[in-house]
Amino acid sequence: MTSIDAWILMSLVYRDLDDKDYTNALLLSERLYAIDKTNPDYKYSYGLCLFYSLDYTAAYSVLDHPPNVQCAYLFAKSCYELGKRERDERKRTVWEDGVDALKAGFMSLQDTDTLQWGQEFKSITLRQPLPSVASMYALLGDLYVSLENIQAAAIYYLKCLRLNPYKLSVHMKLCDIAHDASLDIVRIQEVYEGFKSQPLDMSCTDTQEPPPPSPEIIDFSLNTVVVPEGDLMPPLTPFTDISVKQLRSVVFRSTMIKDERESEIERGGIEVFKDEVLHSSEEDISIMKRKEAYSNKHGLHQKPSDQIPQKMTIELYQDSEEELTEAIPPRVGTKREKKGKQRSSKRHKPDETSTFHSEKSASPSFPSEEDYHDIRVSMARILHILQVIGSGYMYQTLYECRKSVLELQKLDNRQYDTPTVLCIIGKDYYDTGDHLSAYAFYRHAFFIAPWYCDGVPLYSTCLWYLGKEKELNVLAFKMRHNVSHQFEAYVAGGNWGKLSQDPQATKYFEKAVEVDPSKAYGHYLVGYEEWEKGHYLRAKEHYVTCMRVGKRSYLGWFGMATAHLRMEEYQQAKTLLDIAIEMNPIHPVMLATMAEVLYHLGEYESAYEFITKSLVMRQEDSHKRLKVKIEECLQKAQSQ
Repeated sequence: MTSIDAWILMSLVYRDLDDKDYTNALLLSERLYAIDKTNPDYKYSYGLCLFYSLDYTAAYSVLDHPPNVQCAYLFAKSCYELGKRERDERKRTVWEDGVDALKAGFMSLQDTDTLQWGQEFKSITLRQPLPSVASMYALLGDLYVSLENIQAAAIYYLKCLRLNPYKLSVHMKLCDIAHDASLDIVRIQEVYEGFKSQPLDMSCTDTQEPPPPSPEIIDFSLNTVVVPEGDLMPPLTPFTDISVKQLRSVVFRSTMIKDERESEIERGGIEVFKDEVLHSSEEDISIMKRKEAYSNKHGLHQKPSDQIPQKMTIELYQDSEEELTEAIPPRVGTKREKKGKQRSSKRHKPDETSTFHSEKSASPSFPSEEDYHDIRVSMARILHILQVIGSGYMYQTLYECRKSVLELQKLDNRQYDTPTVLCIIGKDYYDTGDHLSAYAFYRHAFFIAPWYCDGVPLYSTCLWYLGKEKELNVLAFKMRHNVSHQFEAYVAGGNWGKLSQDPQATKYFEKAVEVDPSKAYGHYLVGYEEWEKGHYLRAKEHYVTCMRVGKRSYLGWFGMATAHLRMEEYQQAKTLLDIAIEMNPIHPVMLATMAEVLYHLGEYESAYEFITKSLVMRQEDSHKRLKVKIEECLQKAQSQ
């Protein structure tokens, strides 16, 4: 039975969580947790407050050995977030702890193959006591992606979508790994079609109300007992309560047992091949380091760069405010609306015949069986919108950019004019080397939603390519105080520094990597800076990190290839370019670079094919000159 003290505390904690007052909720939940550290409800509320406070290390420690499904799910979420911030040697241990906790949680569930939509629809008015099975599958997929087991991740992402295809974020994650998991869009679309054809389970589980608190039980009182002298520390045996630090050491020992882990899902051949190329690149860097140390009289490398700045100092140009005016990108394949014609701002009145607005359904309780048809129709409409966005994102991750852009045209203006959709289209254009079109979509996305910063790194890079110094200055100035997106802020600052010839530009990119080393684009930018300076060993080190962090992004592989090209290591460059172009076969610069490599290898016919494809996509004077040189070599070969 719960005490009145605990009942009041728990009510206050959840009220503060609803109000997003995480600081006060954490203080109160700590008092609650102190009452009974073994109580699952107290442990969960305390861990939840720590998680919302972004203290993932603390949540990981408190929720260790989770007693129920709720705690297991929250513990696994903490493991996932903590692993992204831990040291390299600790990452895998933490992520494997999360996998073990989730699998233990699945064992306690009676049904993991169906989803009770009646229970899901209760979420509008009631707090759900258990995590949904679909969310658990999604989290398990996230953990397996972190562990680089892409085949297992794809299996659990598909399981999640079969239960709940409204998980658009899971659809996008599945698209991101589709190449390495050997998935195509047909396989993913089958999930939606299967859901549409199956009956909808509108049942729900009757949750038992917690027992009323007992006013007779008191958990708080002033302690007037004098502590006796002597050491009261209990012996550190396996049967006594120990400190959090000691509990963490127990976790380390338990996670070293590898034989009990699931091993029937093997990694794919594409992943293994990428690992082999990565290992070869790392060996090459190690050899270069030894040669550099040997050739140096004192065995020292070049003097390290100055200390990375801890703060970004960007001053706003006085005449720059006008640079951030709205620039609306046009729809693809559609006409612009006339300036005089505007969308009506009037809201549609509710249909008087709708059961949701009739007197008999005015109650906020769960809809009756008579509303089943309307619910089903509405779900289908929403699902169609998500399916279009998911398909567009899928095409974008496969670098089928035209299909992606055209798929997203199916959205109405309200859904189209959202930052997520605009940034997908912006990246479509960026990946084809069309920085001007990409800039238009990224700029409009930032204009309508400046809090949405996912597109800022590529947006700022487009501004750098286009030489828009004033607008880039405004963007960097506005981003510098965004503490929730410091990585994006430092990338924008670095691009602005490059354009304004600020010597601190490279330091900003290095700071971006320091803030969030899990994002491959930051490593690529630092590598590019070193490559421009002719420091190819340093460039390779950053590029190989980019390849390791973002195996499914072409940038790291392409960057490493350019370093080998500058060092006249053409065969290694060709191997890396093969992987990069296999990922993204429509980037004109990469195609031209491959043509240059093949030219140096004497493979003139293949080089001519690549340079021709590149020039069809984009006309560049340097690429035209390369084509002329290749044609001359072909003519000489034919005359012999």
